Amino acid sequence: MKYGAVCSPGTATNPSNYYVQADLLYRMHATTARVSMFFESPESRRYDNQGLDTLRGAGLTEMIIQSSETADAGLADRELSLCQDYIDAHPETLFVFELGNEPNQTTDDAATARSKRLTTIRDVKPKYAVRPDGSPRSNLLWAINMPSQNDDGSYFNAFVNDFANDGLGNLLTGPNQPDVVTVHCYGFATLCRGDSQAPYKLIDWVRGYTDKNIKVTESGIFDGITVLPDSVRGPRYVEFAEKVSASGGGNLDSVCFYGTPEVESWFTISGGLADTIGSRASANDCG
Repeated sequence: MKYGAVCSPGTATNPSNYYVQADLLYRMHATTARVSMFFESPESRRYDNQGLDTLRGAGLTEMIIQSSETADAGLADRELSLCQDYIDAHPETLFVFELGNEPNQTTDDAATARSKRLTTIRDVKPKYAVRPDGSPRSNLLWAINMPSQNDDGSYFNAFVNDFANDGLGNLLTGPNQPDVVTVHCYGFATLCRGDSQAPYKLIDWVRGYTDKNIKVTESGIFDGITVLPDSVRGPRYVEFAEKVSASGGGNLDSVCFYGTPEVESWFTISGGLADTIGSRASANDCG
């Protein structure tokens, strides 16, 4: 299992410190990170090459590059054009381009969100399949992020199925399917399967459609009352990462916890929490 964290660039007026983020990743013994590359800046990078080098220097073998919040073929083309040289310069690192974010949190209905993503993969992915020298860009995969956990199933079903019969195919099994599926998993007080926020819900839904590789690109605990101490959250995070990959069919190989640096107080990964996660001590709350 690859452990990691969501890395935020911060705001334009209060940018993040890449060295602090790298230190937290190192202390977590992280090998992956989800980088909010285009946060608040859909057409320009928020992490320059030095920033990415700093994160990779913590021990990363994988970087999940989040696109702008909404999926758009023109934007995706622009964003990848800004990243392709860096991707090619580091063939030993796996890069996953995550297209969009929680589509049911945007203004798009499910059919529109599906069409935008599949059209983007159809029209843009082939352009970046090979390097300038003609060799395959084998260290770049495409992912589509699933709806958020507040979906009752109706959005998900309309999102993944070809009800429009428009030739784009089913989202997870058709001709324009992504290489990887990404999901977000949040718990109320734990991240056990029986948690009232149903952290496994989206994973189970995806596994009902495909055995495609799954990555958890956001995960955390929100108890609704107070911020749980690092000594409690850390072991529960470790337990989730240990159990989720073996919880059923499908190949789930990485979990990124939310997040660095000082994101919402419920989810901030401090130095103490990073150390606790890095110890790989499980809470054993889930039986």
